[in-house]
Amino acid sequence: MYARILQTPDLPLVDAFLRKHADSSMVLRSNLVKDGIEDNGGRYAGVYAGAFGTEGSLKAVAAHYRVFGNVFPQAESDDALDAAVSCAVAASGSAVRGVIGLRPLVRRAIEQLELAAAPRNYDANEGLYALELEQLRKPALLLDPEVELRALQPSDADFYIDWQRDYEVDTLGAADDEATRTRCCEDFERALASEEPCLLAHAGIPRAKTGFNARLPDMVQLGGVYTPPAQRSRGYARAAVALSLVHARRRGAKRAVLFTGDHNTSAIAAYRALGFARINDFAIVLFK
Repeated sequence: MYARILQTPDLPLVDAFLRKHADSSMVLRSNLVKDGIEDNGGRYAGVYAGAFGTEGSLKAVAAHYRVFGNVFPQAESDDALDAAVSCAVAASGSAVRGVIGLRPLVRRAIEQLELAAAPRNYDANEGLYALELEQLRKPALLLDPEVELRALQPSDADFYIDWQRDYEVDTLGAADDEATRTRCCEDFERALASEEPCLLAHAGIPRAKTGFNARLPDMVQLGGVYTPPAQRSRGYARAAVALSLVHARRRGAKRAVLFTGDHNTSAIAAYRALGFARINDFAIVLFK
């Protein structure tokens, strides 16, 4: 087993490998489309390493992204995982801020990187869920003509940034400081510029938000679903997700995946009601 940094000529090989693990490789695949395989300084760029068997076949891919500092591993064996993760992190020269992926890969990567004792903001076992979009079960709330999923408007900034900050602080354990607020402001500007429908309104009042943290022509990965406390237990998050998937299907997507914490029983129930089924074990670990 040997590992090396991956470059543009490796893209077909990497794409074929990740397609074999499509449901658990959405961020890797989506970021490759956005910013390529070489570290060009882009927001979604990073250092990609591959581990190869003696016969030259690709056995693992690991990326260490500079902007967020997260490592995303995908591997078919423990020794391949160890080699790819170590190679990517050593080549990036940056601190590891998190490890995200299939649970066994995440836990082993943390050991390999000698981060088992590192303090964390967030450490959760999650479930990976999937849905063929033709099997989406639409909630009854979508029959209400006053329910809509719309794009953001500049006037949404104040409450949306507060929602995003609450999501990061309460859900992901981020510090409630100026750096987090600045990041949330930047997230709002990107969402506004995208003109993507992401805000659920009922009777003209914003109730919940949703989005995709990875998108490919035939597949999407949900992320950033949030309902403020005063609006919960009314089905708004479920309606937001359903409408976003309706839009995604119209644009050609056939399958959706998401991950959510095993502790989040209300979210799990909502996703199952839409037709999502658990297909694997996931994990997110974010370091301080």
